[in-house]
Amino acid sequence: MKLSEFAIYKPISTIMVVISIMVMGFISLFRLPLEYLPSLTFPRIYVSVNYPSSSPEEIEQFITRPIEEILGTMSGVESISSSSSGSSARIGMEFALDADMDIVGVHIRDRLDQVRADLPADVDRIDIRSFDTEDFPILEYSLTWLGENNQELVNVFNQMILPRVQRLEGVANVALEGLQEKDLLIEVDQKAMAAYKMDFRTINRALNNNNINVSAGYVIEGNKRFAVRSMGEFETVDQIRDLPIRPNLTLDDVADVTYDYPESRSFERLDGRPSLTLEIQKASTANMVDVCKLARNELALIHEEVGKDKLRMHMVRDRSIDVTNSITSLSQSAILGGLLAVIAIFIFLRNFRSTLIIGSAIPISVLTVFLIMYFMRQAGSNITLNLISMMGLMVAIGMLVDPAVVALENIFRKRFEEGQDARQAALEGSDEIGLPVLAASLTTICVFIPVIFVTDSRTSLFMRDFAITVIISVIASFCIALSLIPLAASRAFNRDGQIIDRILKSIVGLAAALGLGAFIYYTDFSKINYAGLWANFNTTISALPAFAKIGFPAVIALVIFLYIRYRAIGPKALYAKLVSSTLHYRWATISAACVLLFLGNHIYGKVEQQPFRYQPTRSVRLTIEMPRSYDVDKAREVFKIAEGILTHPLKKRTRHRSHWQPIQRSARYPPDPLSYTGRRRQTHHR
Repeated sequence: MKLSEFAIYKPISTIMVVISIMVMGFISLFRLPLEYLPSLTFPRIYVSVNYPSSSPEEIEQFITRPIEEILGTMSGVESISSSSSGSSARIGMEFALDADMDIVGVHIRDRLDQVRADLPADVDRIDIRSFDTEDFPILEYSLTWLGENNQELVNVFNQMILPRVQRLEGVANVALEGLQEKDLLIEVDQKAMAAYKMDFRTINRALNNNNINVSAGYVIEGNKRFAVRSMGEFETVDQIRDLPIRPNLTLDDVADVTYDYPESRSFERLDGRPSLTLEIQKASTANMVDVCKLARNELALIHEEVGKDKLRMHMVRDRSIDVTNSITSLSQSAILGGLLAVIAIFIFLRNFRSTLIIGSAIPISVLTVFLIMYFMRQAGSNITLNLISMMGLMVAIGMLVDPAVVALENIFRKRFEEGQDARQAALEGSDEIGLPVLAASLTTICVFIPVIFVTDSRTSLFMRDFAITVIISVIASFCIALSLIPLAASRAFNRDGQIIDRILKSIVGLAAALGLGAFIYYTDFSKINYAGLWANFNTTISALPAFAKIGFPAVIALVIFLYIRYRAIGPKALYAKLVSSTLHYRWATISAACVLLFLGNHIYGKVEQQPFRYQPTRSVRLTIEMPRSYDVDKAREVFKIAEGILTHPLKKRTRHRSHWQPIQRSARYPPDPLSYTGRRRQTHHR
């Protein structure tokens, strides 16, 4: 093929291109964002409207139905669901998986602007929310103040944590969950309202109409013109209390107006003290690992400045740890798989030159994948280095050497079996296998192409990065097999190459002998616990299923039998005999294949299926259910008892974080409140 001819006749240009790709791929590796999962936007949008002091029937009639009708006219809507309660309406819309949610959000805002005039006049705002993987916080801390005044924690957050963490590169938002702020509370006396024949809307209209600033035009004095405004906004609580509702009737006559903290509906505790949750979100284009590192360091400095005797800060979740652990594990597996592939190639080829040539295809192809991924991000794609893309790269490690092995084996045959010149063997050998290798690569690509373009399920959205990585790897390995492999073979398979091969074999053999000798010399075999190793081996064997205990020894025995039986004729003759036997007994071969096919399908149906594998964590969650009649104070007392029971034997080894919120249940409750739930507890072992 033309690619092979160019590589062989233009070696300097080819080598420079390969080196450039490797350098740029290495740089791209450190510029690709690290994520745990691919960045996805789910095709669902929720519209929420708060309208307190109403009934579900009124909200459905005046809010939910008009919004449903106007949103139902949008194209691409697959389903609409809604729920109406006494204080809010919630409408959920689901679109096709390939819908552009940014454009959909703009269309929804346009529809809501059209229906806004038909909604009640006292509807303040309409919330529109969509969800994607970037909405989850990357860092979560539980904060508790060890001093007497808990308001100091709020001051520390507003004056130190928020401004210093918010300005870090890559940080998008910093929030303190569970923070209670003072509100203007108006508690209406229903009996007084009934006596004066009033409703809630009368009070709402009076508050809205009197809490405004109105422009009063201009006043001209001499050669100056002054803008005049009527200041009508409330400034004190007494002004609201004295607000006239009717003649000789003020708001204070029918309601109690205060400026205080609202009633608690939930609470969190850390080590037996009230706590708040600090959440940090990153920007969509930022590297999660770098942002988490910067935020952790900054929070550690703030903790030192405030004082550990005043502020307790406990990390609840750090998503960068999961990212680094998962990607490190996959990277180690991929490197080990590549080394094992090179070792297997050397065992079969027994030639150092061939092994080095094929082994070089793996790192070059991997760096090419990183380079193309970086170019895709520059072109607008959201592909990242995540668990899914690294899995695709690990799967592709075995595919990277297949075209190279085929190309090199044909060149080797032309050179040493047919006696051709090294350059001519490289040209003819690569030209002969060019079309078959292209066909094999295209078949692999065709398997993964539908995963990119077919979006009929949410799973396909997650597997796009997997398919893209595999396709890029296959294309890169194909190009290397028809360019770098013929070039290297045309230089390595000359007469001087055999001398280099013997020298390399001697060096590797000497290094292996020295390593084994050093291991034996420096290892104290008397300190090895042989009984423990044997016990671990027995435990591992006993945990295997029955078919594995029978299958593994059977396979090993079959390999030993075939080696002893056919070692005189060699593996090539054995393979030729196997092929001739399958061609001679065609119906028996087809029958055996059909039996294996149906047996595999039967076993596949017996395998348990689940979307994600269960991952054990070093935490314990205790759920307690309580009757709905319990308020926050009673729940707090119950959890103090539970905290004392749980932390007494673990006081020096654990930290516990508690959260309580009411759960609506319609069931009969036993009398013991400690058998119920309202809050989650996590005991994190140090």
